[in-house]
Amino acid sequence: MQLVNSLIHWLADYYLSTLMRGVATACSLANKAISLRLETQRLTSSAIAMESLQEELVCSSTMIEELLY
Repeated sequence: MQLVNSLIHWLADYYLSTLMRGVATACSLANKAISLRLETQRLTSSAIAMESLQEELVCSSTMIEELLY
């Protein structure tokens, strides 16, 4: 009977530790996904800002050309 109880406790500990590792891995992956999403949003905002700046530069260079000629 003691052997059966020991085996049950060992299995319970094993499955609990496996479950906890799985939860830790899931949390880690969720954090990485959030970080990637934030980085994607930052890069998108930077791209939009660069596009706007490029439009302003084109307008400015067109105005300069018109003033020179």
